[in-house]
Amino acid sequence: MGRQTESNYSFSHSEMEVHKQCRRRWYLKYYLKLRRNREPRAVARDTGILVHSALHEFYLLGGLTNRDISVPRMFEFINHARDTDLAKVSETERKDVTEIHDVSRIVLQGYVEWLEETGADSYYEFHPGADGTEVELRAPGPVEGTEIMGYLDLAGTHKQSGDLVVMDTKVVASIDDMIKNLAINEQGPTYAILSKVNDPDPDRGFRVVWNFLKRNKQTARAKPPFYQRYELAINQAMLQQFYLQLQGQMEEILRTEARLNAGESHVQVAYPTPSKDCSWKCEFFALCGQMNDPRTDSTWTINQYYTTPGQRDAARLEAEQAALADTTNNTEGE
Repeated sequence: MGRQTESNYSFSHSEMEVHKQCRRRWYLKYYLKLRRNREPRAVARDTGILVHSALHEFYLLGGLTNRDISVPRMFEFINHARDTDLAKVSETERKDVTEIHDVSRIVLQGYVEWLEETGADSYYEFHPGADGTEVELRAPGPVEGTEIMGYLDLAGTHKQSGDLVVMDTKVVASIDDMIKNLAINEQGPTYAILSKVNDPDPDRGFRVVWNFLKRNKQTARAKPPFYQRYELAINQAMLQQFYLQLQGQMEEILRTEARLNAGESHVQVAYPTPSKDCSWKCEFFALCGQMNDPRTDSTWTINQYYTTPGQRDAARLEAEQAALADTTNNTEGE
């Protein structure tokens, strides 16, 4: 989220991760707040978005406890999303979009069957957001004038222990690769802080449930498992130490921001951290290469392919004025 006012900085887990991984990406994404003019389609990202959105429909309507309604509604959502997406793209893009939706449908159908076979949801009582969207939570940060914010996929209660539960769904290429690092993953304790601060029962335990769905078409040659759950309990001592860790991370970001505000060069303050993942992971990959050569006009690339907050505000205002004018004209014409 970044700075909201002079005295309030809203930190998300994503921003802190980006700052640790690559300060240049943080500078472009969170300090300059650049956004692509048009997001390129990618099967991995869009499949994840589709599956998340469809599962919100599924759990909002009760999941398997209300199967006759929740499952058909989930696939109605997928069908509508497919028709909407296909209507937006050019003929050359239709194949990629169709692929995204085919994979999403297979993943979701298999997930329902897996839940029925394993009873994986039977251990929890879930409480989805009122409108089926992610639940936004905020908590005071460890540095004065800061807050932590995040979005929870699905919250609930562990039926046997009564512990507070947050389930986070991830659509991934490899479940094994994801599980290896879960014990040190910082997203879980971030969820715990957000959930515990907003929980009326401060003495309850907390568990984060990682819900993994493998992204593939589940053909005969595909290697299972395609679905897996990993439950991690987070105790108070872990949270206290993590809160101290967050303080260090936030202070480092605020120091970076202060140096940039004071006029220090981003080349020195927000330097890049190249890795083998840059080409697919970073939305500024091509721009970053240009920024390494001061003789190139990276400003032109920014103006051509990205928008600033001021440009987005101006475009939003123009659209609102155009809509108001259309409404006025239609009213006068009646």
